[in-house]
Amino acid sequence: MHADGACVYVQKDIDALASFLDRHGGAPVILAMAVPPRGKGKDALDVSDGQNVGDPRIVPLLTPRRAPFGVFGQVWESGGRAVDGAGIPVPPGRDSEQLYLNAGAADRTRWPMADGSLVAGQAAVLSLQGRRASVEIVRADSRESAR
Repeated sequence: MHADGACVYVQKDIDALASFLDRHGGAPVILAMAVPPRGKGKDALDVSDGQNVGDPRIVPLLTPRRAPFGVFGQVWESGGRAVDGAGIPVPPGRDSEQLYLNAGAADRTRWPMADGSLVAGQAAVLSLQGRRASVEIVRADSRESAR
């Protein structure tokens, strides 16, 4: 999709995606989107300046049948965290039947995180085994990137 200024999607795009997911046959799906779903509270994938800023229209897609797994970004300050289908944090290394991840920014710029820490680049390894997923967070050493 090409648009001036930003990637723009509308409700009909989300409806088409929901229809596709309903027809796909139940195989595990990893939904990858720039915008995270609208969460609730400080542990969500979309916390910025103390507010949940994600898109509420994405939330109905995040079900065990439609998309049990997801990778989202854009809200760098909430990066390096994963939640389950109920929005409860999933610690690194723990298997979950539903796992949604904000991997954060791979950019080496020091970035203030929602928890008050500074991170200078991070990534995540999402592992799938059967119908369960786990994640490991990889963070750059902030002392090294300050040089």
